[in-house]
Amino acid sequence: MTTLRLKRNQTELCHSSNEHPSKVQKSVLNTKLKLTISNKSKPKLPPFKGREVVFVDPLDENEEYWWPAMVVPFCELDSTMVSAPLQPGECVVKYFEDNKYSVVMYKDLKLLKPNTEPFIGFEKKNRNFCQRAGVRSALNFIKSQKPTKRFKWRLWGDMEISQGSTAMDHIDDSATSSSRETKKITASKPKPNKTEQKKTNGKESVKRDNDSDTKSDKATSTDTSASLPTPPPRTAFASSTCPAVNSWIDKYISFNLMLSDPEKFEYRCQLLLHKLQKRYRKSQNDLTFIQRDLIQVLPNHVVRKLRTQDRRQKK
Repeated sequence: MTTLRLKRNQTELCHSSNEHPSKVQKSVLNTKLKLTISNKSKPKLPPFKGREVVFVDPLDENEEYWWPAMVVPFCELDSTMVSAPLQPGECVVKYFEDNKYSVVMYKDLKLLKPNTEPFIGFEKKNRNFCQRAGVRSALNFIKSQKPTKRFKWRLWGDMEISQGSTAMDHIDDSATSSSRETKKITASKPKPNKTEQKKTNGKESVKRDNDSDTKSDKATSTDTSASLPTPPPRTAFASSTCPAVNSWIDKYISFNLMLSDPEKFEYRCQLLLHKLQKRYRKSQNDLTFIQRDLIQVLPNHVVRKLRTQDRRQKK
C-alpha cells in the first residue's frame, strides 16, 4: 500500500501497490484540483452595501473629520458618476454636503453610526460637528430612510437593470465626468451648498424649460400616444385664429397629464401661460379662452395661483 500526504491540507491518499505510478500521480493531481476548488469559496461581498451611510477618509491630516457620504450600488451607476470601470476594492460614493460623486477605496471608508466610533471622536474634537450640513443630512437620512430629491440619482431604486449585468455595462465610455488621476486623490473634498444656485434668472429658466418641452414632446410621440389621456374639448378656443398654437397646447397638456410631480406640473403650466401672454398681449380675448381651457385641466390650487397672478398683473 502506498500512502501519499498532501502538504497543504494534510490529506492522506491510500493506493494499493498494484496500481501503476502514473495512475497514482493522476489521482493525486485530481485530488489537489478538487481541494483548491473547494478552498476557493464564493467571492467576498463588499464590506459596505449600497446606500449605506459612511465616512470617507479625506486623505488630509489637516481635516478635522471625515466626510459623510453614501455608497452607490453597482447596479445604479451611470456615466454622470464615473467614466471608467472600477478597479477591485473601489466603489462610488455621493457626498451629503455637496451632492457630488467620487471614486474611493473601501479601505478608506468607515460606517457612519451615531454613538459609535469614529462619530464620537469627531464630535469631541469639534462641538459644531453635528451642525455641519453634510452630517445633518446624513443623520436625517439614517432616521427617516428617505433621501431628498436633490440627493437621489437617476437610477435610484430602478429594478429594470438585470442583476447579472456588471456595474459598468450601463456606463458610456464617452462620458465627460472626471475620474480619479492618482491613488492619493481618490476623494475630492465636498463643497458646501450655496443658495445662489436657486436664484437663477427668469430668462434662463424659461429657456431651459423650452428645451425640456421639445425633448419631452419627441420622447412621447408614437409609442406613448395610445396611453395618453385625451385632452379636454376646447370649444371656446379660437382655432381658426391660431391653429398652430392650438395643436401645440394639445401636445403640451397631453404630456403634462402624465406627470406625477405636482410641482413640476404646476411650474410648466405657469410657464405655458407666460408664453401665451407674451404672444397674445394684443388680443386679450384669446388669452381668456386659453385660460378657460387650462382651468379644465389644472388642479384647484394651481388655478388659484394663476388667478392671483392675473390680478396682480392687472393692478
